[in-house]
Amino acid sequence: MEKKGAILNKIASVVPGYTGYSDISERKNCDRKFRDYIVTMLNFIEDQLHARVNTFISIKDRVQMNELNSFRNKIAALKLKVDTDPSAVPTHEGNSQFDENDMKSICSLDLELTEHIDELTHTVSEERSASLNQMMLEIENIFEKRNYFVKRF
Repeated sequence: MEKKGAILNKIASVVPGYTGYSDISERKNCDRKFRDYIVTMLNFIEDQLHARVNTFISIKDRVQMNELNSFRNKIAALKLKVDTDPSAVPTHEGNSQFDENDMKSICSLDLELTEHIDELTHTVSEERSASLNQMMLEIENIFEKRNYFVKRF
């Protein structure tokens, strides 16, 4: 039981608004705070990419410029998905109940998503662009899994 508490404390320290997930009336507010936090992180990544694209423009490296600009467009598309409230999208699940296991799943996915985006931030700033697309696919996959649960709020 002590392990469970340690994991939940770690999640609570990393994921903005986590503690509100346990209160039904606060779930949507917490989800909004978390999505705003992720958008802020993605804005930072997009700014870094923009600066790198400008560097490649100045040295006339069109291959790198196009590659990074394409990746920046993927970040912009992900930001739009993150910024959209998934609970506003109708589902076929009807009146599904949101239980403690769902909450744990969302919190676990939130932690994983935060860690991946943090890693992406470092990868972009360290100019290791070879793995950017793979990292982006992982982030999109985690976010889609997360939205599955959040749509049931």
